[in-house]
Order: sequence, then C-alpha cells, then structure tokens
Amino acid sequence: MKFIWKHLGTRIWLIVTSIVLVLALVISIVLTTVPIVGNSLTLVFGGERANITEDRRDEQYDREFTSKADARAAAEDFVIEVEKEGAILLKNENDALPITKDSPAVSVFGKNSVNLVYSGSGSANSSSTSTKTLYESLEAAGISYNQTLKDFYDDNARSGSGRPANPSMNSGQRLAGFGIGETPISSYGQDLESSYSQYNDAAIVVLSRVGGEGWDLPRSMYSSFGTDRTLLDDAASEDSHYLELGKHEKALLEYVEERFETVIVLLNTGTTMELGELQADENIDAILWMGFPGATGVMAIGQLLVGETTEGEQLSPSGYTTDTWAADFTADPSWYNTGIYGSQYGNRYLYDGAETSYAFVNYEEGIYVGYRYWETRGYEELQDDPDSAWYEQNVVYPFGYGLSYTTFDWDISFETASNSVVEADGTITVNVTVTNTGDWAGKDVVQLYYTAPYGDATTNTTKIEKAYVVLADFAKTPTLYPADQSDADHPNSATVTLTLDVRDMASYDYVTDKAYVLDDGDYTVSVRSDAHTAEDSATYTVEEKVVLNTDTDARGNEVTVTNRFDDVSAGIFGDTEYSDYVSRSDFAGTVPADYLADEERTLTAELKDALDLSIRRSYTQSDEGMPWQVTGAAPSTTPVDSGLSLEDMLYDEDGNYVGSVDFDDPRWDTLLNEISIDEMKTLIGYAAFRTNAVEGVNGVVNKPMTNDADGPSGFTSFISESVIYGTASYQGECVMGATWNVDLARRMGELVGEEGLAGNENGDGMPYTGWYAPAANIHRSPFGGRNWEYYSEDGLLSGKLAAGVIEGASSKGIICYMKHFAVNDQETDREYNGILVWANEQSMREIYLKPFEIAVKEGGAMGMMSSFNRLGMTWAGGSYALLTEILRDEWGFRGAVITDYSMNTYTQVDLMIRAGGDLFLTQASKTFAKDDDATQITLLRNATKNILYVTANSNVMSLTVDGYKMPLWQEVMIYIDVAIVVGLAVWGVLIILSTKKKEKSGKQ
Repeated sequence: MKFIWKHLGTRIWLIVTSIVLVLALVISIVLTTVPIVGNSLTLVFGGERANITEDRRDEQYDREFTSKADARAAAEDFVIEVEKEGAILLKNENDALPITKDSPAVSVFGKNSVNLVYSGSGSANSSSTSTKTLYESLEAAGISYNQTLKDFYDDNARSGSGRPANPSMNSGQRLAGFGIGETPISSYGQDLESSYSQYNDAAIVVLSRVGGEGWDLPRSMYSSFGTDRTLLDDAASEDSHYLELGKHEKALLEYVEERFETVIVLLNTGTTMELGELQADENIDAILWMGFPGATGVMAIGQLLVGETTEGEQLSPSGYTTDTWAADFTADPSWYNTGIYGSQYGNRYLYDGAETSYAFVNYEEGIYVGYRYWETRGYEELQDDPDSAWYEQNVVYPFGYGLSYTTFDWDISFETASNSVVEADGTITVNVTVTNTGDWAGKDVVQLYYTAPYGDATTNTTKIEKAYVVLADFAKTPTLYPADQSDADHPNSATVTLTLDVRDMASYDYVTDKAYVLDDGDYTVSVRSDAHTAEDSATYTVEEKVVLNTDTDARGNEVTVTNRFDDVSAGIFGDTEYSDYVSRSDFAGTVPADYLADEERTLTAELKDALDLSIRRSYTQSDEGMPWQVTGAAPSTTPVDSGLSLEDMLYDEDGNYVGSVDFDDPRWDTLLNEISIDEMKTLIGYAAFRTNAVEGVNGVVNKPMTNDADGPSGFTSFISESVIYGTASYQGECVMGATWNVDLARRMGELVGEEGLAGNENGDGMPYTGWYAPAANIHRSPFGGRNWEYYSEDGLLSGKLAAGVIEGASSKGIICYMKHFAVNDQETDREYNGILVWANEQSMREIYLKPFEIAVKEGGAMGMMSSFNRLGMTWAGGSYALLTEILRDEWGFRGAVITDYSMNTYTQVDLMIRAGGDLFLTQASKTFAKDDDATQITLLRNATKNILYVTANSNVMSLTVDGYKMPLWQEVMIYIDVAIVVGLAVWGVLIILSTKKKEKSGKQ
C-alpha cells in the first residue's frame, strides 16, 4: 500500500478505483433493494424470465393461431370489419353515396387527411407499424385521388404544421383551447386549382378532433387563461369551443362547395361535434363518421364510399349513434358542471377565499344524461305547446340514429299482448322481422325502449325522476340482401327477438323506499329505429306499486338492494332534501344556467379538516365498529406446508382435471395457510402491469407471475415494449359502440385472447394474462377526454358490449380488469387528491354503474379496476359501499379488483383491502401501515385469495413454470459490474508494473 500511495500514477488509480467501486456497489444495492427503483426498471426493461417446462395452451384453449404474427394479422383484418359496421352515415343527399361511377377520381381536402387521428393518447394509445392511410384505403377501393393536393398537405412549408401534439398524460393539464390545425384558404394556390378538374367526381373533406387521457377537450378556443389571453387562429368566434367548426374549416368547406358538385365530409373524431350547420347546408351532400379507426380500420372507408368490399360484395354503412348529437353543446345540462367550470380553477373548492387542492364535479343533471335529457325535454315541451319545435332546434341526430344505402321494412309482433296486465317477475317479448326492401345489401339495428309512468300518472307520492324513453334491448341483423339477390346463403329477411324483464322498468328511489320501485300505472314499450322515432308500441299495466328491495346476483342468490351512497347523493354540504338535481317537472327552473358562485364552493373548517386527513400517507383509522372489522383471534401467520399447489386447485379431490376453480372450494384456506404475510403484502402492494409469483413455504404454492397490459384498444403499454409488443392496434371503443353488435364485441375479446396466448413469444414465452379493459365509463359530456375509449352515453349499450368483450376474452384465459369503477367520466383533476364526484344514487345505479353490473351478471367479469376519483369524499378504490356492498354483495362478483395507477397519498393500500380491493397498481411497493391484527390478517388473506382465484382461472395456468431467471437488466448490471472490476484490476496491474519498471530504471 505504501508503494501504491507513494507514486502519483498508482495513487490516482487507487483513488479512482475506490470511488468507482463504492459507486458501483451503492448503485447495485439501490437498484436491487429499493423497490421503486428496481420495480421501475422492471417495468421498462422486463422482469423475471420464466422457465417454462410444460405448455398446454394449444389443448386447453383450442387456439386458432399458433404464432403471434398470425394472431395479430387476424386482429388487424377484424378491425377493418368493425369499422365497416361502426362507421355512421349521418347524411346522404342527392345519391352522393355510394360512389357508383367506374374508376372514380376524388380530391381529398383537409390538413388532417394526411395525419388522421387513429387513437387517443395516453395509456390506451395503440400505435402500430401496420398503420394504414386514408389514401391507401381509397386506392384499394379503386378510387384515384388528387396526388397534387396530397403533396400540398404533406408539405408543411406550404400547408402549415397542422394540429399540435396531444397534451401529455398529465392529469393536471388544463386546456384553455387547442389548435385544430387546418390550413388557411390563403395557402391554396392556382397550381392546386388546376388539379381539381381531373379529380372532381367528389370532394372529400376530412375533419379531425383528438382525445386523450389526463385532459378534457377545451370548451373555449383561447391560447391561455387570464385577462391577456388571445384567441387561437382556428377559433371561429370568441364564444366558440373545440367541438364546433373552426374558422379555417368553415372557409375550406365554402371553398370546396364553390368548386365541386358533390361534397362528402369525413368525420375523424372520438366524440360528437356540433354539426347543425353541416346538416342544414344543401351543398354538403354526405357526412360519414369514422371515429378513431385503429391502425387498419381506415381500410374500410374506401369500401364504404363505393359500397363494395374488396371481394366484390355490396356494402352499406350500418353504424348508429351512441350519443345524442346536439345542436348547441352549451345547452347540455352538464355544461356548467364539468371540467374546469369556466375558469382555470373554477372546479376547486375554496377556503378562506383561496383555492384549495381539492377539486369537485357535481352531476347536477341526475338521470338526465344524453338522450334521457333531450328526448324527455322534447316530450315535455310538446306537452306544454303542441307546436313546439324545441326538439328539432336542439337535436341534430338522435341517439341510435344511422342511415343506410338501402331501406328496410319491419314486421313487428308483440308476443305479450298490448293492454295487458304485467307482473314484476314477467317478461315482455317482441319479434321483429326485418326485410331488405331496397337494392343494396346492408344490416339494420332494431331498438326496444320503454316509457314509465311519471308524476300524476302513478299513485306514488314520491315523484321518482324518469326519462321519457329508456333503451331496454337491441339487436343487429345479419347482412340482408335485396330480393333479387337473395338465396339460402344470402337472406332477404331475418327475425330478431327483443326481450324486456318487467322489473327492469323499475326506477331507483333513493329518497323514500331506498330500493328499485315499479310504480303502478301504464308502461309503453316501443320498437324504434332511434330514440326519437317509434315504429310501433304496446301498452302494459302494472296494477300496484312494487318495491323491489331484493335482486338475484350473478350466482343466482337472492340479495338485498338498498341505499349505499346517501352521503354522495346529499353532496358535500349535506343537502338531504336533494334539491339541487334537475327535475323533469321543472326543466326550465332546474337545469343549471351558470357556474357555481364562490360561496357555493367554499368549504367549512370541518370539511377542510376531513379532506386534509384523507390525504395522509398512512392509514390510521380505527377498525372498531366498521363493517370490515374482524373480531376474535387472528389467523395464524406461520406458513404450513400442506403440499397443496395452486395448480392442484384445478383438480377435484379425486384427482380429476376440471380446468377451473370454485371460489367456495374449502381447500382455499389450506392454500392460504402456506403463504407468509410478507409474501401476501408483496403480492397485493406491487401490481404494476403484472402480478408477482407466489412461492409459498418451501415453494409449494407456485403461483406463476403474470404479464398484465393496458387497454382497451388491444394490449398496450405506454411505458415499454420489453414485454408487451407486436400486438394489434384496435379501434376506439366509440367505433365498437357504434356497431351495436354484441357478436362483434365478443369476437374482439376472442382475438385479444388469441394475442394474449401468444404473449411474449420472443422472450420467455409467457402469455399476456391481465388486460386493463374494457373501459365502460359514460359519455356524460361531449368534452370528455376519453370518450373515444368508452362506448356510449347509455349504460345498457355500454354494458352489453363490454360483457361481450369480456366473455370472448375470458374464453381464452384473459383476466379483464374492467375500468374505471366507477363514475370516472372526466379527466380534469381526476387524481388531483381525488376529484370529489357528487351524484345521486339513482343516476349512479341506472347509468354509471349499469355497464359494470351487466358485465358481472352477463359477461362473467372476474376483474375490475377502481378509479382515481372519490365518490363523495371517499376514494373509489377505498369505498366499501362500492367494492363490497355493491360489487360483491349485490352483484355477486367473485374476482380481483385492482386500483388505477397511483402513487398518491390519498390512495392507501390499507383502505383498499378494507373496502374490498385486492391489487395496487404501482411500482412503489405500497407499505402497509396497520398492525397485523385479526382484521388486517383476514383482509390480506381475502385479497390474496381473490388474486389466486382469478389467476387459477386464467391462461397462465396452462403452463408449468419451474423457477425464474433474474431480469435481463440485472444480468446486464452484473456484467457491467464485472467489467468495471476487471477493467480497474487490469489498469491497476498495468500501472503498478509500469511504475515498478520506471522505479527500477531510475535506481539503475
């Protein structure tokens, strides 16, 4: 050592070596022992790699595709089929569509024509190397297009830079306005004008709007907030918003109308727009909505424009609106109660005159959401004035509306005779024979609605709010062919059957009976082509009021139904009179006409203290007297090896393979007794895009690790493609919703499942098991940032489609964590200390919870993802009323509930397991604050059981896994450490030898 320290060169080596080795050691320790660091690297670069010793996927799941590439190719073809049925023909005048001319030539206008919105941004964003363009679609359909015009749009120097990039997935993002990016008319030169004559069979004008996670669509078009704000260049006026035509779009349409005889507007939006002026414009011949088509769905557009598939079969649009397209979005009852409330922080509570860190949203409209408002208000206006044109002035396209290239005739037969008395346990059945009476092949949708007696039409002294019409059932026909083209394989007609359980016409009374109530009076059941247009109806009488305070859950058990959310209904200031909600008896006086005044959003000290307490990092609440409290002795925490593995649960006690696990199997306790409390905490507290393997005592349990992915546009990952990669980019759910086709939804689930079975084909071969999808929140407002990844404004339509997806995916072993449970219908401030959502229980049960209920009872859902928001003051992921009393007790759900991704202090893991949640979606490895008493241990065991249950019924159990290799990033770290040590050692040897040689030479 004296020799080394004596010489400068060796001294430098020693100092550098010491520093580097200490740093390497510290970094290695941090990477491998600090959970959030190592887990984050695992998310990005992949985790442990399974050693698969047996693979039974082919036999157990009857796989259709044996490779990842084949499964993806089939899915991408399927996306085209969905777009064929989901695109909505909103307007078609002057026989504009289909374009029947041989070899048509068109000019495509709009800057966004070369930059379509294929998907929204955020965790559900799906990008693909297979993405197709509108121009490829036209070309494949035999339509030639104006290349000069396309080149102009491709050249940003000539046509402008286009729309800005989507805002980041930042839940605090607040948009004053957002650019549309359309090219000003002043940029169109004579060279473009001269190109139109060769491509003038039609002008196609593309209008696009974006959507994404973490931000809602802006309701003004200013560049910023504050007094110095300026209008964006796209803004049509000072009062305009993002979902109406921009200044340059209006100018473009006028420009095109002057130069082309046939003008077709193609809407590339994930939500509705204000289109009254386009519908009324006689120079606009056709409007086709395409939604967000995924990577390949746009290939359907060319085929739809010419009315013919690439195989030469006739094709007609058969999409139908899933929302009401209103004329003026500011007249929607949610306008003053959504997003930022008219100013940058207008949705924040005040205290002592200052804004607090707590945001809120009031669902003041109650049940009057979407068509429930527009149809009911229109009906009531007619009762007051038979000549009223209110509806026509306010609604451009009703819910359930869509045009076709052909015509249909309906022969409607009510099996249950009209004017008859019905009982609560009865069923009304309607058969409708649909016949194609036109000259083009197409599909049709038949819709069934009911009208319940309201107010004085019933003897109930409690006036329960009721919409004029409510969707009860629907059915889509197969392709029907013109009579002269029909044969055994090409039917001219088909009969669909629609059913309605009488009890489903009940309304929820959260004020008096605190249960569903089937009021006495006359009920009208109508068959409609859309929510506004009745084709036939029948009337049925309920003679006496029936209080339905019991129901049948998913497992066939009779359960109690009663109020669970009195605090949420009453609002933060405890309005037990429920006076703030919109009422059909006085729309003019109860529909909000302005934003809340400051005094209406000012907290008391008591409320402020309660909210402050809820965001503490540690859960300190006493369990005494709480519904989850467990009394008596705590279960043993010493693991006992009983020789029972999770795989053994797939066999009955006689050793016969049954392939699934019964939730009530008594062997569960034996299995749980083999797992330590610490291992349970790790399983529950760290579940970011995976669930951990569980070894159990002596490795006996052997629960495999699972790979879980985001959704709902297929398997997606916004963090890394190290494990989730090479999957299809599906259409937005808004497009699937518009198909009104449950069979298509089920097939989507199956194809997602096929991709899941292929999984990490290029890695360790493990499947994709968990899928954070489908998403089934409600289009409460057109400005919802994620409307594109939700189905509809209607709970029943959303639920039926979600149930179809879940049923299909589950058949391939996918655990669908349906999201976001619940009442998570806006993005603004969703996780900013947990936005406080205030809604009455009637609207929650009849609209916002309905999709999830249907998915559990009809789709067999075994997974749920709770949401960021609060229900009242309680975090949804920590709401016992939601996750236990509603989900598990009333609906009979058996499965696992995962949180939305969170590292926030108000989302506490101890509260989660008390509420009935099971998995915490974070890489931070949540720390449990409570002592291991009887309640804590029992709840840990319950959550562990739920996780093991869904795992045992998933595709990962078709494999036998014998241990895991360390993550690749850890291997690389070891190689780097070894290389550093070897490098420093070699350097040291060389410098020491060199120094000794020099020293020896000096002595000589």
